[in-house]
Amino acid sequence: MAENSTAAIRRTLTHLLHGGGEPVKRMAEVIYGSYQMRRFGPSATQELFGTLRSDVIPICNGRTMKSLRYLGYDVIVYD
Repeated sequence: MAENSTAAIRRTLTHLLHGGGEPVKRMAEVIYGSYQMRRFGPSATQELFGTLRSDVIPICNGRTMKSLRYLGYDVIVYD
């Protein structure tokens, strides 16, 4: 049995990639809000958005932050 319906997946991805408003707000709505899906967490959301919409915001998730720190950049995470 699928954990997320096809309609829910389409609705969420459409909102994330093409919805109105600020990109960071849309990502928060997918991670924590009304567009949240099972087994699709913060890293998946940020990586997908950054990969497909790199013209708007670069990929920024836990792995990229660790890589930037390794390269000597001071990465600050706001909670």
